[in-house]
Amino acid sequence: MAVGCWYNREGKESCNGDPGPYDPIGSSGNSSIPDYDDEEAIEEPAVPAFHSQRDPGEAPGEPRAEAGSRLATEHLIAEGAQRIAFVGGMEGRMVTEERLAGYRATLAGAGLAPLVLPGRSGRSMGRAMARRLAEDHPEVDAALCFNDQVALGLLSGCAEIGRPVGPGGLRIVGFDDIEDCAQSWPPLSSVRCDIAGFGQAVAATILAWVEDGVTPPAEDRPAVDLVIRASSAAQPSEER
Repeated sequence: MAVGCWYNREGKESCNGDPGPYDPIGSSGNSSIPDYDDEEAIEEPAVPAFHSQRDPGEAPGEPRAEAGSRLATEHLIAEGAQRIAFVGGMEGRMVTEERLAGYRATLAGAGLAPLVLPGRSGRSMGRAMARRLAEDHPEVDAALCFNDQVALGLLSGCAEIGRPVGPGGLRIVGFDDIEDCAQSWPPLSSVRCDIAGFGQAVAATILAWVEDGVTPPAEDRPAVDLVIRASSAAQPSEER
């Protein structure tokens, strides 16, 4: 279930209760922001924070990441991919494990083996991974990336080494559907999480909690969908 946690300037935490004198800011764990440690980010500036998440110790309460990775993996399989790599994501991070879960389950159902290539989730990692895939895993014909930053870096790296992207080349799907996805070449397929809408909902939850004493709901995880573009298919979503 989802919980709201408040941190005061001394680092004291309170979850799903009266925030009392706490003065919160929001934190949602958007995966297309470069990796950082949430606790360090809270402690170092000595600022209070509201962090939406699932039960303490479980994955952050972001939009339905496991469902999103299932959609993306199913799409790649339907497009004919036989060897799909999962690229990026820091090992042991809860959000990484959740996004991996849908990928692994879908591959298992199709009788395909996973290939997980973790790393810091930025464009430089994705760019370097293009050459690594070509040299060490030439059989890989599709990649589901932990986030759009990795995927956009992978697009750039493929251009650098002359590897085609899309049908007939390496099919690539990102995660989060940031604005750059529609502006890249080729346009990047991505799991749309509606981060802006999610942020608005979190802000409304904070205000209702602070001003009206309304406790956050037990669970509120927005749905996701897959936006299909030329990086993974010949026929984009709007043409289907």
